[in-house]
Amino acid sequence: MNEKMTNLLVIIIVILLMFVFGVFKKNKPSYEEEIENVKIKSVVRKKFINYSNHGIPYVVYSNDSIIISRNWEDHIAIGDSIIKPEGSTIITIKNLNKYIEFDYNNPH
Repeated sequence: MNEKMTNLLVIIIVILLMFVFGVFKKNKPSYEEEIENVKIKSVVRKKFINYSNHGIPYVVYSNDSIIISRNWEDHIAIGDSIIKPEGSTIITIKNLNKYIEFDYNNPH
């Protein structure tokens, strides 16, 4: 093979490898971007810490769960209502004695 063919072959191989290893795949959205698409209107059924996933705290509602900030853990109890409109990063936790809003864009 001449030099031009060799260079072309190397370029084609590099491009194929980039596709194989996902260089051109879309960036995964952040958790905040993913959470915006979720709509919640339920009751907290359970709280747990997922030690196999860096000790991240979760709340379970209906048949689903959602990550919460460690700063929010003590403010959320089983039996609380949990509400989050679609298109928002704010969750509302409430019961007869409290009404608290938490924002995934500002988890502190």
